[in-house]
Amino acid sequence: MRTYRIPILAVTLAILVANRAGAQSKRGTWTGSSVTQQGAQPFTVVLDSVASGWRGAAVAPMTTSDSMRLVDVSVRADTLEFGIPLNGATYYVVGRVTGDTFNGQIWMGNTSVGSVQLTRKATPGEKPAAGKPPTPAT
Repeated sequence: MRTYRIPILAVTLAILVANRAGAQSKRGTWTGSSVTQQGAQPFTVVLDSVASGWRGAAVAPMTTSDSMRLVDVSVRADTLEFGIPLNGATYYVVGRVTGDTFNGQIWMGNTSVGSVQLTRKATPGEKPAAGKPPTPAT
């Protein structure tokens, strides 16, 4: 039986490259809101990839005046997960990324305590997504 190693290797490599490119598209500033028992509030997350993995910070002005360093950041093709240490506890945000939108749940332990809806802001000089015309400058 003949094995076709080159086509299998090529497909595997293409999948790895596509997953890496998908993950890289999560880099940037994501803005929107979080909704908890305290109500809705503005929420911003900044993500960046470095050689050792992903890092980032969150800002929720109604909760704290300082930015909060993210922990346990995990970025995959269509999911994003991160922890936010606050007042001696870590709240985890887990959700799905579709294009430039993120919809997730906030978890404390095994209990959902809220939701998050974010949109990634385009950075200057960034190419528009395929099929989208560039946004005119104002």
